[in-house]
Amino acid sequence: MLHEKGKNLKKYPFRWKYARNSSENLTAFQVAISVPKRRVPKASDRNHIKRLIREALRQNKSEFEAFICQRKLTLSLLVVYGQSQALSYQEIEKQMRKSFRDLTEVIKQDENNIPIID
Repeated sequence: MLHEKGKNLKKYPFRWKYARNSSENLTAFQVAISVPKRRVPKASDRNHIKRLIREALRQNKSEFEAFICQRKLTLSLLVVYGQSQALSYQEIEKQMRKSFRDLTEVIKQDENNIPIID
């Protein structure tokens, strides 16, 4: 559902899909992480990249989470890694911070037009 109905945001090296959740009892946001096999053929490399992304999310989610809670939203997010090689953790974390800032701005501007999924 999120992949079909969600809105897009492209921010190197990620592509974000996001939509509002109809459930009120969830946390502020849920995240799914995807590293396409076409881009990164080895499973161990894909898993390593997902671990780096997950850690960068964990370290940098507090401001975004506060923003979402303040607006009383529940979001579903899909993060798709778009590079064929693994970036360093520092680069992924830097881009994650930029992505959260951009996502916050997009949501501020277009909050009423975010699609709702079940």
